[in-house]
Amino acid sequence: EWREEMRKEVNGLKDKCTWILVPLSSLPEKTKILRGRWVFARRTNGDAKARWVAKGFMQVDGVDVFNTFAPVKLTKTLLMILHLGLRSGSGTRHWDIKQAFIEAMLEEGEVVYVEQPHGFEEKGFDYVCRLLRALYGTKQAGSRWYHTLDEFMRKVCGFERSKYDPCAYTKKGCSVTVNTDDIYGAGEGKLLDDFDRMLRERFTVT
Repeated sequence: EWREEMRKEVNGLKDKCTWILVPLSSLPEKTKILRGRWVFARRTNGDAKARWVAKGFMQVDGVDVFNTFAPVKLTKTLLMILHLGLRSGSGTRHWDIKQAFIEAMLEEGEVVYVEQPHGFEEKGFDYVCRLLRALYGTKQAGSRWYHTLDEFMRKVCGFERSKYDPCAYTKKGCSVTVNTDDIYGAGEGKLLDDFDRMLRERFTVT
């Protein structure tokens, strides 16, 4: 069971082109290679989940990570969304973005190397992963994902970001709040349907 979950995780990372493999011999001497580890969990419904994460505590600010800040939603904003859902009669919608962090590309200039997933090495142990995307565990992962989603919400979906809560977005007839990879929305049914379509065209949603 766990081996199959590990395989699914690795395949998902490959499908998103999370890294490219580079030979150790091509890297400058003393290049930092982040260690990685498998994290295993079992959801409340009993389903198993395996995730390959980098040991981001090995990163150095200004060297292989530049920005780490990512805002979090205000509880009162979520309560407001729930209230709007009740008042509108259409209820509250919820979307969960699958493998959200790796939807985000690393910032220009960030060069991060991580060892290959244990048990799924390709080309031998003399190759490591140069990250193209924000792998879970890296210090910048949350920040890069927030900026990716924020740009999508404003430029693609046409929402306006709140001045008081950077995780809240509104446009006429629809309000949305973001909690990392969980999105909650309320408003007119057609607007929510349109948002649902755009979200699924861009990300993998469960």
